Amino acid sequence: MFSSVAQELLQLYFASFKQTQKFLCVTHFINTAQSLLSEITLNGGRLCRRRDETYYLDAQEIPAELLHNLNIAINFFADDIAVSSVEVNNYLNFYMKRFFSSKGYWTVPPSHQEAVAELEAIMEEPSEEAVEPATPGRAHENVEESPFNTPLLKKGDSTSSKATTGSLYSPGKDESSDSEDDEEDDQLLLKETDPHLLDAYFLVQGKKLLELLQINMSGSENNAKRMRLMRKASCPIIIYVTEGPRPEKKRWEGQDKLSARKNDKQFVGNILTCTAAVTTGVRMNKLIQWAGEFGLAIPSQSTFNRIFYEMRPSINTVYQKHQDNTLQRIKAAYEREGEPTPWDIAVDGAYDSRGFSAEFCKVLAVDMKTKLCIHTEVVERRQTGGKSGLMEKLGFHNMLRWFRSQRIPIRSVSTDRNLMYQKEIGEYNTEFGENVRWYLDPWHLARRLEKQLRAASMRSQCECIRDWADDLKTHLYTAIKEGAEAGSGDRIKHVFNSCLKHVADVHEWTEDSNTGPVKKCLHKPIAPNEERGKRTISTGSVAHEKLKEIVLQSTFQNDIMIASPYGGTSQCETKNSVDRLYCPKELFLPRTTYPLYVKMATLHLNALREAELNGERVVESRTRIKRKFKERTSELKKKTPIQHLWRKEVHLSYVSTKLPRQTSYGEMMDTT
Repeated sequence: MFSSVAQELLQLYFASFKQTQKFLCVTHFINTAQSLLSEITLNGGRLCRRRDETYYLDAQEIPAELLHNLNIAINFFADDIAVSSVEVNNYLNFYMKRFFSSKGYWTVPPSHQEAVAELEAIMEEPSEEAVEPATPGRAHENVEESPFNTPLLKKGDSTSSKATTGSLYSPGKDESSDSEDDEEDDQLLLKETDPHLLDAYFLVQGKKLLELLQINMSGSENNAKRMRLMRKASCPIIIYVTEGPRPEKKRWEGQDKLSARKNDKQFVGNILTCTAAVTTGVRMNKLIQWAGEFGLAIPSQSTFNRIFYEMRPSINTVYQKHQDNTLQRIKAAYEREGEPTPWDIAVDGAYDSRGFSAEFCKVLAVDMKTKLCIHTEVVERRQTGGKSGLMEKLGFHNMLRWFRSQRIPIRSVSTDRNLMYQKEIGEYNTEFGENVRWYLDPWHLARRLEKQLRAASMRSQCECIRDWADDLKTHLYTAIKEGAEAGSGDRIKHVFNSCLKHVADVHEWTEDSNTGPVKKCLHKPIAPNEERGKRTISTGSVAHEKLKEIVLQSTFQNDIMIASPYGGTSQCETKNSVDRLYCPKELFLPRTTYPLYVKMATLHLNALREAELNGERVVESRTRIKRKFKERTSELKKKTPIQHLWRKEVHLSYVSTKLPRQTSYGEMMDTT
């Protein structure tokens, strides 16, 4: 409803328009007709079709409620006017003859001056007597007339006697029904369009585009020759010829351009397609094959390569920004009473292909406390004289120097059982006078132990060893924890060796060389009649001797003494899995792109980890699945998905480099 001020303003405008013989513009004329037809069809009204494939509306199809509401609206600015069904019918029939066909609504943009001139000429024609539309029995007759100059019925006129005596068009109304009418009107109102959809892209067939963009060609038989569909990458372009006294060619583009410059040929959708493919690790050649299967228009490989090449500074900038924030967060985690504490890191290397033909090797460092990726060194084979086996060593060598250049103290480094790491750490300590400790990943030790136990259980009289495989792995982690609390590697060895007594159902014993000062099991006392659920491996039996051989193996005994008390390289393995999404193994990548994909994989994993630290990514469901061994099950966790904002930052950074003096596009993207 209008306020009193708005009502007075409308009355002034209407009075001025009547004096100057002004009419509505073409756009308002079309929009009004479309709204009225929508209301009529929603209330059950039907359109009739003539033999010449044009449509018309019978006056009987106009709902009485629609006329009632129209007269109520008119009363806000003109008290002496009432609208009849004849006038509404003539208005809609004229619209359908000019702008409606079997394909749907046809619209005319206000910028097309030829169409505007044509309608203005129609408006200037002399008024004719309004005629009722043809009935279905006379569907071949054309009886529509221009509604622009049809006299409006005024209250008291002889021709509007019905309107002033309580007819369907009467402005008189029952005040008690106003609230019900308002409720019905509210139900017909549509919700506003989601603003996110305004910047979205949709798959549209070319012929559907041409149907949508039938521009003022309702009477033309050669529409196909007056419109041409083209494309530039993913952007549809339509060249069309306008109608009127002076036809001219015009151009419609399905995407915004990057800037307002006339010579700008870059479309927003094409750039977004390429930047999205880069930041998600999707291979453009695969994307082109996928799109080609159903004819989707996307940028070419050359366009993708050019944009990727231009994106390199943007990726490096965003990566450096996020890594600076990551380092600050890790430093805060190690601060104790204002004093910085040396970091405990896990390091692992991975190659871009299996065997000895690798071109790249990446060495990754992960913080053990926060599980955030700190730094990745990428080494090429040409840096090691063509020797692939030396790339991991060079990468770790550079990694230690990088930590020193960043002034980050290191307390320990946990790796797999590659003696190269131990040697490099020793040389680093000697060169810089540091005391960095080298630890082995407990997971690798537990994996080796499990393999040997299951292999031994396949032998005759050793089947009972399989019953204890999982428990012995758990016991290994317990022994490592006990040794870390005691600060002694010997403590780890002695606690773990107590398993030889436990499996034989012996829980207290005298001191021996294998268990040292440990003389009893660490668990609570077991009742004599308590069921163990596993077969006992008696001392001196074949199975016990085989188990003793595996546990007391000198290499294994030495390794568990340097097992890491801070955790393993599991997060490094997770990072390697993410790397395979961005830079898969045995896939050729140019030297300029491989380091960039590694950096984006780091951004990907750190975004997930930071969301977990902030409590934004939690476990939604858990599923038990079977892995390698049938009797074992693992827990698969499904966590909350997150939005990788760094991808949008890369896109905006790239766009800003293309528009150094313009901010309109960046502001537009910030609102999406």
